[in-house]
Order: sequence, then structure tokens, then C-alpha cells
Amino acid sequence: MTDEKSNEEKERTVWDFIPLNEFVLPSPPVTQKVKKQINLFKNLIKNENENANEPFIQKLDLEKLPASKLDRIAPAIDWTNGSKQFHQRINDWLEEKSSYNHEIITFIGPSFSGYDEILKKWAESQNLECITPPNADQILSSDKSWFNNPNENKPWIFPNLESAFFRHTEGLNLIRDFLDKAYSGALGKGIIGCNSWTWNFLSYLWHGKFPHTLTLQAFDQNRLTDVFYTLSKKESHRGYIFRQSDNGKYIIPKNYPDEDSGEISEFLQSLAAYCRGNLGVAYEYWYASPRFEPDEILSEEERNGSESPSKLTVWITPWNQINKPILPSDSKIEKAIVLQGLLIHNGLSFEILKELLPLSPNQIMETLIILEEAEILGEIDGKWNVKPAGYPAVREFVQSNDYLVDQF
Repeated sequence: MTDEKSNEEKERTVWDFIPLNEFVLPSPPVTQKVKKQINLFKNLIKNENENANEPFIQKLDLEKLPASKLDRIAPAIDWTNGSKQFHQRINDWLEEKSSYNHEIITFIGPSFSGYDEILKKWAESQNLECITPPNADQILSSDKSWFNNPNENKPWIFPNLESAFFRHTEGLNLIRDFLDKAYSGALGKGIIGCNSWTWNFLSYLWHGKFPHTLTLQAFDQNRLTDVFYTLSKKESHRGYIFRQSDNGKYIIPKNYPDEDSGEISEFLQSLAAYCRGNLGVAYEYWYASPRFEPDEILSEEERNGSESPSKLTVWITPWNQINKPILPSDSKIEKAIVLQGLLIHNGLSFEILKELLPLSPNQIMETLIILEEAEILGEIDGKWNVKPAGYPAVREFVQSNDYLVDQF
């Protein structure tokens, strides 16, 4: 019982649902100057014999892993734990024991942070259906019949508010009407998920009162450590040892979660800061970082189905060697317009982009192709959107051009 309680407390710490104004960005590692001073101090007090305890192979012949191996080491994020903690967070509200007098809970998060996936997982766990968003014709014609709560006498769930509007003179009436009704209580108890870029835009567009907003606390080094460790155990009972390939420091403590041992790398701290605590973006870089020694790859094949308890060592590419997409050097204002439009709507088709943006179709398509070649954008099922790995660079670029960004 004690272990169960301890695990629950740990999950609440990792998946921490907080009021929007309590969100805190992860801190980056200390500056190079401070690091040098710390290292100098460590060298002065460190016994030379301690350096020989865990020898490190300086030159490693490492290989990039095929997707089948990566999927074992870093399987896709399971948002189930997040949905369970979300349920705990809103349980009093569900049972009408909450001190807050409100009908609506709004869960906000940046692109790729999992706000919509968590709500869908939660709805599934409660045997509830999510509301289908309006189509383009319904948005442009302000067809109010689109809203229909499929959960009789139970809360409705709309996980993607960003799909209910267009930034267009004829594409805003529907969402204004929906927000008026929802936050006045006319639609009954409900939960709204909303992209943070959309939310910031709507805060200028709609001037009603947003009574209760939640978000996930940023995934800092400790939270990323727990999530990536848990994922690595999902497909392997033996687990893995994660070390940085250029210095041997541990990415995840060797005996995690029992105790800390060995010198810890700043990789995850750097990753958390660069991704601004966005778990989906951080995962994209984590998935691309593992390397193996060739003999270790063979060893894993041999040990599949065996009783060997030994862990395989996964070598992680140093943070400063990780490939990070950047905007083309000739980036023009057209790129900022296209990128902000995609982020505010969490992705759009070319046909819709042509109707919304103050650019010619040729300008839009040229911009999309250039950004796709730079691995900033991708197209899935006819919908263009920013790629997770490109998101930090895109956010910085849009902000540097004085365009509206989110608060995350």
C-alpha cells in the first residue's frame, strides 16, 4: 500500500496540472563560466582513485539505430498516466464538491504537449464521447447546429477548440457564440481543450470571462527523466543504462529511481530548456539521440528471450551535436505569416491557407515547400503543420518578427 501511495505521489509530481498563471519554464544549465569554476573545484577535491572507478571509453564506434530498435528504447508517449492525474485533478469538480463555481474547465497547452491526447484518453476511460468539431462550411456559415453533446447528463468534452474557427471575417462568429454560451453555463458542464496559440489569439478576440483554466506544468529535467525511464521499461524488463557518448556521464541515474549514482549529464536539462518544457517536442529529440555499439546491438538480439538480467548501455548523442532544424537564412516576412497562421489553427490545408493569409497562392506554396525542405513543416493527410523538432526554432522566429505568440 505504501508503494502504491508513493507511486501515486510521484505521478502527481510528474503530471502536474496547475492553474495557467503558475506555469514556469525549465531553467537552462549554468553558464560555461560557472561550469568551469565548478569543475575546477571538483578536480581539486576529487581523489584521483575515484576517477578509475568507472573507466570510460573515449573513442566509441557507435551506430545509429533502426526504427525497430528505437521503438523499444523510446516507444511513443503514453498519455494514460497524464489522463489519470487529470481525473484526480478534476474529481471534486466532477462530483460537484469543488469550491469553484463554474461549469467549464479549460485545459490549455502548446502544440505537441498532449493536452488533446490527454482529454481523449480521459474521455475513453470514462466511456464518454468527444464532440466532433465543425467542418469548414459550418464555421464559415456560423452553423450553430454543429454542437451536440453525445453524453447525456454527463460532461461534454471538446478537446480541440482551435478547430472551431478561422482567422477570417466570416470564420469568427461561430466560436464567439460558442464561448458566450459555454462560459455562461448555457451548455452545461463541459471540458474544453485548447492550443495555447489559439488561446492567446482568442483572448484578444473574445472579451468574456474565462473562469477556470488548467495546464500541465513544464517538463523539466526531473520530469523528463521519469517519463523517458518509464517508456524505456515498457518494452524491456531489463531496462537500459543511458550515458552521454562523449564523456560517459549518466543521462538517467544508473540505479534510477532507487538512488543517484555517477555523475549526471546536463543533456536533459538542456533539452527541457530548449523545448520550453514541452514533452512532445522533447520526445522527438530523445527519440533521435540514442546510439549503440555494434556488439551491443548483436548482444540485444542474442538476449531476447534469455534470462540475462544485465542492462544494455545506450549512448546518447551530446546535446551540442544534436541536429536542430533552423529557419532558412533568407527567411522573409512571408514565412512568419505562414507559420503563425499554422500555429494559431494547429495546422491547415493549402486550400484554407489561401483563404486566410494576405499572400498569393504562389507565395504560400513556395513558402510551404521551402520550410518543408528545411524540415520545419510537414504535410499529413492534406494538412500542413509545424514539425515537433522545428517548433522551438519556429516559435523564436515568429516572436523575433514581433508576431503574436503563446504564453508558453
